[in-house]
Amino acid sequence: MVIKNQKEWLLDDDMNQIILKTEYSNISDFIIGVARVCIREYINEDSQILEIKKFGLIDTNGREILPCFYDSISVHLDGYIEITLGGQKKWTNVEDIVNGKFNWEDAIEC
Repeated sequence: MVIKNQKEWLLDDDMNQIILKTEYSNISDFIIGVARVCIREYINEDSQILEIKKFGLIDTNGREILPCFYDSISVHLDGYIEITLGGQKKWTNVEDIVNGKFNWEDAIEC
């Protein structure tokens, strides 16, 4: 059994809701024009409830620029982003992600 968690909304400066294509469990504060988003699911496995989180990024218009596929994402004020997938950490910069040039295989290992 999978239970989805609550949905969060994104509002513009006039407090109008920006329609998002994906329902996110959490939207973090914007840092250098991007916000970390999370999709959270709860799975009942062997009588235990497990929380599964996957992270991505959106821009200020609510456009998903990195899908919620990663184990963790940390956005730094200097423009670099640390991304973890399967226990492997890599670095990239916000410009590559915003411009659609990010490639996991080409990112710099931490």
